[in-house]
Amino acid sequence: MKKKVFILLLPLLFFTACQRKYSGDVDYLFYQPLLKDQNKIEWREICSTMHSFGIGTLILQWSRYDVVDFMKYKGWLDEILKEAKAQNIKVIIGLYGDNKYFKNIENKSLNLSTYFKTLYNINLQQAKNVYSVAKSFPNFSGWYFTEEVEDLNFKDKTREKALKVYWRKLSKEIKKVANKPIYISGFYGQNSSPKEYATMLNRVIPKGVHLLLQSGIGAKLIKLDDSKSYMQKFTQSYKGQFTPIVELFTINKKEIRAMEFSLIKKQIEFFRNNKIGKDIAFFSLRYLFTDKLLKAYKKECNSK
Repeated sequence: MKKKVFILLLPLLFFTACQRKYSGDVDYLFYQPLLKDQNKIEWREICSTMHSFGIGTLILQWSRYDVVDFMKYKGWLDEILKEAKAQNIKVIIGLYGDNKYFKNIENKSLNLSTYFKTLYNINLQQAKNVYSVAKSFPNFSGWYFTEEVEDLNFKDKTREKALKVYWRKLSKEIKKVANKPIYISGFYGQNSSPKEYATMLNRVIPKGVHLLLQSGIGAKLIKLDDSKSYMQKFTQSYKGQFTPIVELFTINKKEIRAMEFSLIKKQIEFFRNNKIGKDIAFFSLRYLFTDKLLKAYKKECNSK
């Protein structure tokens, strides 16, 4: 067990070595809870490294995924919140992640209003379950809605309205559970122009909800230069706040692995130099646990 923990934490130690170079640029770090992580992740060390690096907020992408409800695992959320609190790290907590979400929104014959009613009921109950634990921790700082919005499947006005109604109703009721900031993610695949996509998001996202916008580069939805164009134009036309997400992964022949650090560096520098958002989010913690990315990252730090 000690060997496993050491291997898991080794990349984080490398990551800490780079804190002076990029401290202040990255504030959010996503984590996708999976059953295979149970008893393997040492949250005390992770939160300590996040703090030393200057990453102030952890986003749990979900607290329930399909039939797996992490809230049923005694102490799961308590430990994360406790260790994060000790390092002055805020925690944004995701609700229910439907593993068939993308398949469902791509189904043009599906009644989205009915589907969203089902998600509403599950998410509201999940929020109550989460709050029963999170209410004891002052570093619980927000809610995360897992339904990501892309630029293809909500171009139809009827479907757009269904999403808008769902989010407004859920946001209103979630605020009654705990009046905390709400976060939502979006991504683009060049299916709409930057202006069209930004305008649509302005219509559907409730006022005051914070958008985290994925670059799409890691998912191979768009090339770097085209993504830069989206981010620049989005900054000009989107009326709400948004934070750019750097995807730390890439896809090669259906295999998902860590992205080359040189491409990650280019994105960070582009966002910083062009004042895209006030801060940056990394997606995700999982892809930091790879030797290839971290060795390159360490080498870059040592060269300065």
